[in-house]
Amino acid sequence: MHFAPTPETLTRRVIALTGALFGCLLVAAIAPYLPPFWHQTMELAILILLPLLGLTVWYVVEALKANRHEQAALLAQVAAADQAKTDFLANMSHEIRTPLNGILGMLELFGQMNLNERQVEYVATIRKSSEQLLLILNDVLDVAKIEAGQLSLEHVPFDAASCVNDVAETFVSMARQKGVDVIIQHDPTHPCRVVGDPARFRQIITNLLGNAVKFTEQGYIHVNFQQTTEATAEGHACFSLEVTDTGIGMTEAQQQNLFHRFAQAEAGTTRKYGGTGLGLAICRELSRLMAGEIGVMSTLGQGSTFQVKFTLELDPTPLPEGRVALPPLAELKHRRVLVVDDHPLNRRIIKEILGGVGMLVTEVESAAAALHAVQTQPFSAALIDNQLPDSNGLLLGKELHRLRPAMHMVLHTSLGQRGDAKRFEEVGFEGYLLKPHLPHELLDMLRVVLGRMTDKNPLFDGLITRHSLRELREYGRRESRTELVAENLYGRVLVVEDDPVNQQVIIALLKQLGAEGVLANNGQEGLQMATRATPETPFALVLMDMNMPIMNGPASASAIRAYEMEEGRLPVPIVALTANAMKEHRTQCLEAGMSDYLTKPVSLDKLKQLLEKWANAQGADLSAQLPLPIASSEVASVAIDTNVVVNTSLFETLTGGDMATSQRLLELFMENTSQSLETLSESEFGSDDWCKTAHRLKGSAASLGLFGLSSIAAQAEKIPAGSHKEELLSAMGVAFEDIRTFAARYGV
Repeated sequence: MHFAPTPETLTRRVIALTGALFGCLLVAAIAPYLPPFWHQTMELAILILLPLLGLTVWYVVEALKANRHEQAALLAQVAAADQAKTDFLANMSHEIRTPLNGILGMLELFGQMNLNERQVEYVATIRKSSEQLLLILNDVLDVAKIEAGQLSLEHVPFDAASCVNDVAETFVSMARQKGVDVIIQHDPTHPCRVVGDPARFRQIITNLLGNAVKFTEQGYIHVNFQQTTEATAEGHACFSLEVTDTGIGMTEAQQQNLFHRFAQAEAGTTRKYGGTGLGLAICRELSRLMAGEIGVMSTLGQGSTFQVKFTLELDPTPLPEGRVALPPLAELKHRRVLVVDDHPLNRRIIKEILGGVGMLVTEVESAAAALHAVQTQPFSAALIDNQLPDSNGLLLGKELHRLRPAMHMVLHTSLGQRGDAKRFEEVGFEGYLLKPHLPHELLDMLRVVLGRMTDKNPLFDGLITRHSLRELREYGRRESRTELVAENLYGRVLVVEDDPVNQQVIIALLKQLGAEGVLANNGQEGLQMATRATPETPFALVLMDMNMPIMNGPASASAIRAYEMEEGRLPVPIVALTANAMKEHRTQCLEAGMSDYLTKPVSLDKLKQLLEKWANAQGADLSAQLPLPIASSEVASVAIDTNVVVNTSLFETLTGGDMATSQRLLELFMENTSQSLETLSESEFGSDDWCKTAHRLKGSAASLGLFGLSSIAAQAEKIPAGSHKEELLSAMGVAFEDIRTFAARYGV
């Protein structure tokens, strides 16, 4: 076996070679000065040394080559070992995750049974431990990707400020249970539409906020997201994210190794608070990938501030056209506003935001001070926190409304309860805003509330909420929708759909668009109702689901067409509701005499376009107008973003900003989904019952923008190779828990 010489051996041989060469040169240099008889001796010595010299040179060169090959082989072995470690961690993560998801899924099903208090406690403990283990697995896998250089970032447009706010919302409830406020600060004048990786951006925020909540027992957590003035490349901007808490803090020594893997502030921290010490190390690597850095400033016993700086490309795409025009910011200038909040940092931030647009802000910390203030000077508006040391928002609002009935009142609160919106509206509040909220949401709220006197847009009537603001801002000109509501241009629409959630979603959307929705639970009911329609009460359009019990959509549509021909009636447009728009579905629709199709999930804009196209087309040549469907994969990419667990904007559009509608839809969905999960658990894997239930769950979840559960249900319906019932059930159970958390925001 050949062994390459070590570096020390090579060094000795090179020294020996150099000495031999130097000796030959020395002999050649002194030869002319020596007696003649030395010449022959020296020539003989040189003849002997030269072959030895050449042999030595050859040996050293070959040894260097062998050493180079040996080093290359060692580097390849190291790279292979790193890859093997990464593959091992990825495989082990998958293997552990599968039974763990099974545990979580079965816990979800078990939790729906009638349990006593002790059993509920046991289930909660197991779930919490399982979720913690899942987080650890994710962290370990991320570290393995970082070490292997395989962690890359996506480049998609997203709103960074909204991302910060959405993540903060998920921690509000946990923080409030400890009596800790979560406060967000952001300059609304800076652009926040960027191109980057929203999932990794959320991961950084989640890690920092999670640590802040974990280590803070009282006080507040302040999240400050701003664009900095540091120079960057054209089309890019530098952003700063600071998370400040009033928690336990750290010493200088503890801060030194904080961003190293598996580092903890101290051993006691691990035992008391838990954690792997990987979160901040991952944040450091992610910030580097975003051309940034992360740092910390902390004082023991006073709290910590973590700052992340990163550079992101600004999104060059303009904002969508046609949004409703809110009253101008000039409406707020020189208006007096009373801010009632017991938290000084909250008051300072709100004062900066409102003062920045020219409002005259008076801040007080209690209900008594607020009552005194309104009796000494007039105010255009009052922004009132619901939790005050000497009262609450409801009681204070009643008294303020009695004293100053012309003053506009807006409530902002950390936790909303079921029925809150209605109760506060009854006592005179015109706006209801959940904290944490973005600055532009607060300004938009006041623009609408104070702009009512000059802008008589009926859309601004009633209680204004965050949901109605987002719809006004993001989903087209609602003035036209108001006209439709008043004139009822679209008439009656027959909705033939068997899923209760989809029924309520479509009815709610039709109501927003000014159409009257009439429900049929299956194709047979739809046929009966369509054939019983009279000239005085006709249907302008039929929305027909494809897959239903008793009678499916194509069969019902064919029967309706046959009845129309037999009775000599004008054909009513029939639009198929389908989750798949492939060529075979086009043929099926055409053969049944359908006019068009609408892919699920149904959105407000898509339904509006459909109504405008077909509502007044009765009697036209309907069969020739069906457009060629696009491939199902394209439909999925347009309709459903599987990386988004809950599409909040879509859900809020469906409800029209109405809290009661949101609660009704979520309650109905939670009830039906619990039944569906139970049916799937009891069904044979791959049976008709399994596939039909998964299909129904996929559609109802997608219709509400709950894309995480919908995508898993779609996999369960298709039954991909290598899939297992327990794995799919557990994944759906985890997704259902995410939806439960989302529903809690609405008091469900």
